[in-house]
Amino acid sequence: RESVAVSRASSGISRKYKGVLFGAAAVGGLVVAYHAQAARSARARKPKTSEPRSEAGSVGKNKARRKRYSIQKLVKGLVRIVGRDKLLALLALTVSKTLLSNRLAKLQGYLFRAAFLRRVPLFVRNIGENVVLCGAAAFLEAMIKKC
Repeated sequence: RESVAVSRASSGISRKYKGVLFGAAAVGGLVVAYHAQAARSARARKPKTSEPRSEAGSVGKNKARRKRYSIQKLVKGLVRIVGRDKLLALLALTVSKTLLSNRLAKLQGYLFRAAFLRRVPLFVRNIGENVVLCGAAAFLEAMIKKC
């Protein structure tokens, strides 16, 4: 028992937050991997254009520099108040939930189109994916409430 207490005290993170961090990382990794795969397949279908990109002037660079400084200042304050580990867990959960919500919105549009065009195999596949993603969204919501 003493070794458990010592290891728990030395790590600084409770088992609850380790579970939250692991769950957030796992779900976030799955969502990001799926989103990246979907983006790659969308890019492969999209025709390439050869338009030159415009370069930002010095005014844009100054705005970006000020914005970066403000974000750094905000993060330092949040780390001081909340703690690094909890902040990282919340950040991972928030990013994962945003990616998942965006994917669900797009998928529900695909569902509507498949139903309207009466494409049954596509509709069934999209319904299955929708159920899985809704379960993942419920899991993430529960994780966020635990934090």
